Amino acid sequence: QAQAWATEFSRDHDPSRIHGESNCFRYRARPWTLVRCPGRHQERPPVDLLLALFACRRVGATCEASLANDVPWRAALAEWAGITVTVESDAALAERLSGRRDGTLRLLGDAEPETLAAARRANLSVLDGPAYANGRLELTRYLREQAISRTMHRYGNLQSDPERS
Repeated sequence: QAQAWATEFSRDHDPSRIHGESNCFRYRARPWTLVRCPGRHQERPPVDLLLALFACRRVGATCEASLANDVPWRAALAEWAGITVTVESDAALAERLSGRRDGTLRLLGDAEPETLAAARRANLSVLDGPAYANGRLELTRYLREQAISRTMHRYGNLQSDPERS
């Protein structure tokens, strides 16, 4: 994750380098992310949860975790990650999501239909599947890509790009 963040996602760049145009690509953290984990009773947090939280922290996204069951490592996780870790049923999660807008629900396990329906009503991006150890892939789930294009000529005369100088 550190390499992908340093070389791609943390800086504005123009990979096309088209003469007469400025095509700036940049990435911004999503407004907020809630990571939902099945939360089975285990000695250690699941790797997927840690990978997701590492990625959230790396991009500076506002993040919180939701567990289906209480686990012995919940308090340590909250302290380490500096986030809110809530233990709640799918029904309670669905109710809480109904009051949220324009964020991301990151599912690390199966979700109940009521949770998915609440996420749709709240206009949330729902991302499911396992977390990737490859930072280039996992970080994109917590970022929004922006492309800013500018024409750097007028009537055929090139203008200078103050950002490239």
